[in-house]
Amino acid sequence: MIERGFAVRLEKAKVLMKNANLNITSQSNKIILMEAIKTAVFLYDECPQKNKSQSPNELWYGADYKQRVKPQHYVQFGRDSFVTNKRDYVKKNESNGDVMMMVGYALDSPSRTYRFYNPKTNAVVQSNSVTWKDFFRYEDDSVSIFKNKFMLASMTQMTIAKAKKMMI
Repeated sequence: MIERGFAVRLEKAKVLMKNANLNITSQSNKIILMEAIKTAVFLYDECPQKNKSQSPNELWYGADYKQRVKPQHYVQFGRDSFVTNKRDYVKKNESNGDVMMMVGYALDSPSRTYRFYNPKTNAVVQSNSVTWKDFFRYEDDSVSIFKNKFMLASMTQMTIAKAKKMMI
């Protein structure tokens, strides 16, 4: 029973990464994989299961249960965001923040604090100073190259008239 639970959570983490449109190289990144597993476990424990009105945490803790992240603060795994630098001094020509990918929730912090993967430093950062982009899946270079090749291949198969209709 326990081993099955591990396998289920690992598969949920893989689904999160697949839905975030991460390529094989990113999926094999241990940092992103561990964060995806943590997020999958968190979501499994916080959301009501099939045929039950309460989540596993509510059933386990009973009257002492307190939500760690409010449901209105749930965000899609892999969502792009602009995380603001919190340094005291930022140079004039320097960026005020970095584009990062949301990989989880900071459970030991206030409700609107998230965990982000910074591809420049290959590290996970916690922050609540975030501006969300409209939800687009995280774009790896290899993923966007694949999409462009797919679009070109499909465009050559269609006639120009059909392509113009799709554009309108």
